[in-house]
Amino acid sequence: MLRWPGGNFAGEYRWQDGLLDADERAPLEAYMENETQPYTNGYDYNEVGIDEFIALCREIGAEPFLTINLANASPEENAAWVEYCNGADDTRYGQLRAQRGHKDAYQVRYWSLGNEMGYGHMEGPMTPGQYVMLARRQMRAMLDVSPDLQLFSSGPYPSEEWGTKSAKELAENVKYASLHHYTYVPLDYSSDEAAKNTCQAIMDAPKGAYRLIKEMRTCLGNNIHISFDEWNCWYAWYRPSSAAEGLYAAGMLQLFLNESNAMDMPVCCYFQPISEGAIEIKGNNCRLTATGQVFSMLKAHCGGSLCPSLKNNSVTATIKDNILTISMIHTGQEEPRVFKIQIRGDLLDAKLLSTDSLLPHSRFEEKILSVSEIDGIFEVVLPPCSVACVKFRV
Repeated sequence: MLRWPGGNFAGEYRWQDGLLDADERAPLEAYMENETQPYTNGYDYNEVGIDEFIALCREIGAEPFLTINLANASPEENAAWVEYCNGADDTRYGQLRAQRGHKDAYQVRYWSLGNEMGYGHMEGPMTPGQYVMLARRQMRAMLDVSPDLQLFSSGPYPSEEWGTKSAKELAENVKYASLHHYTYVPLDYSSDEAAKNTCQAIMDAPKGAYRLIKEMRTCLGNNIHISFDEWNCWYAWYRPSSAAEGLYAAGMLQLFLNESNAMDMPVCCYFQPISEGAIEIKGNNCRLTATGQVFSMLKAHCGGSLCPSLKNNSVTATIKDNILTISMIHTGQEEPRVFKIQIRGDLLDAKLLSTDSLLPHSRFEEKILSVSEIDGIFEVVLPPCSVACVKFRV
């Protein structure tokens, strides 16, 4: 799933501007300059329109997830956007799409009714009642065009007031509610001890995210899905990433894998991979950061079914086509940690991401993980600050 145009830029975005040639589109000025890369002076240059975005989704095999401009675009404008994406080529906007070379409908199913409504940094409704009134107008116009849309509500969650007076009020037609969370850790590398404490706080942050998810589930009740559609460390786009953040990402991914079914949380979106955490872009090259290395390793779980009997805070296990994939995390900074797995199966693969440094600019070294076996008990030893992935045929 790929979410666009944000994020906060959804509040400035006008979708029909994206039908102009790229050099004719007006740049979008952010409400706050820190919403953008430091070198863009607070602007998004509007080089990606709806056609380019859908092309990107198809290129990488992603499901498109669009956020409407709730406060500053009319219901008619957003309904037209839905028709452009999903309408047959004999509708007004479906015909326009076809004339632009895209005869087949884009079939965009997932639509968010605004972004981070109820916060001071987004223009629009500030109370749940105001949000419900505006969201209903947008929702009705959009569903008239495409009745099978999957809609997401926005708000300052977790909030009992917004859960009761907004999410539950809209629940008949809006089945998801968005949760956003950025881990904030004051960065202090002034001494060895300060650096150690800073890195440990980053690596331990998924525990706080789990408490937030449980609070969100309580305020929503049992009939609304959670969409955790923004997560990252705060100010990821203003500083070099580190292996500590890679271990934080590993903890978050394992949290989602282990708890998404129990918490009814089918959507989890990292914000955002390009130059803000997972893929570092340089002038003429790019590379995976430590976070990107973790994503690359843990994608081995994709498509698998959770094995609840094997999971804990440090372990996730999934199975697919008789392949059992087990990932393990060790966030201790001093001693190695031993994991023992009793299983009937054949070892297929064992990989390790480890590091000698958690400081900014650090990455993982990728290695083959040593696994020993005695009487059906497999033993692995993880060095401090490492992530491992082991596969068995069972």
